[in-house]
Amino acid sequence: MQDPAEEWHHAGPVERDGPYEVLKRWEKLRLLYNAVLIPWTVLLIAVLPGGGTAGPAEVLVGGVVANVCFCLGPVVETYLAWVGANACLARGWLFALGTGFTALAALLSLSL
Repeated sequence: MQDPAEEWHHAGPVERDGPYEVLKRWEKLRLLYNAVLIPWTVLLIAVLPGGGTAGPAEVLVGGVVANVCFCLGPVVETYLAWVGANACLARGWLFALGTGFTALAALLSLSL
């Protein structure tokens, strides 16, 4: 039985994945990430006056940058797990916040 003092910051059982497992989980989330952001960006281009200010090259570069920034997710999750946070809960929050931030960044970059 685990000491109750060690459970205060956990929402459930401790998940101790190695880096390989963490990366595998995040790569599956990358598919969802792109499945959300690609239609969002296309919708923004279609709805914004003048199709937004960015051309195809800027949109492509923005997509590459967004996917490079996505790589912060598994790194931050691993650090949070090392300090004792629930990795599954951290992954969900990091994914949701990161996707929301990227969607907002796409809106701002296309409307400026």
